[in-house]
Amino acid sequence: MAWLQTNRNQYYYSEDIHSHQYKNILNLALEKKCTFFEFCIRHDIDFKGDNTYSYDKKAYELISDLDSFLVTKIETNSWATSMVIDREKVVEVYRFVFNSDSLSILLNYSKSIGDWQGPNLPEDIVFFQGEKIWLGTVGHEKMSWWFLTDEECQEVRNMGIDVFGGE
Repeated sequence: MAWLQTNRNQYYYSEDIHSHQYKNILNLALEKKCTFFEFCIRHDIDFKGDNTYSYDKKAYELISDLDSFLVTKIETNSWATSMVIDREKVVEVYRFVFNSDSLSILLNYSKSIGDWQGPNLPEDIVFFQGEKIWLGTVGHEKMSWWFLTDEECQEVRNMGIDVFGGE
């Protein structure tokens, strides 16, 4: 778990973050020097029920629009926020540079944490400060966890997102 922040407190939020709060959180991630984001395309869930294990066109268009920001694409059976139970299956984890231009693209495709699930969009967007998680999500659960300083926690709470934890 090398990607966990050790000099920060861990917080949780178990509701969707959407609309202006979502946009504000993504802008805060940029302000707090998040440098990368990741999401994945899963091949272990047949979202459409047609045995293709595919996503909607929108998901692939997003990946195409972000192509100039792509850092890595790997195949694995685990990623920052989850894992595939059937080890025979894999996911494609995409890592992108996070900056104002890639943020603009994200905001054109998504309006909430809950949007980050198949088949509409890739799964489980995560924001990193360097190699350490700042914000991790599980889209279909509409949940998030955060590694924040006390000041950052207060900023998030001032946005109306009552994160809990702090251990």
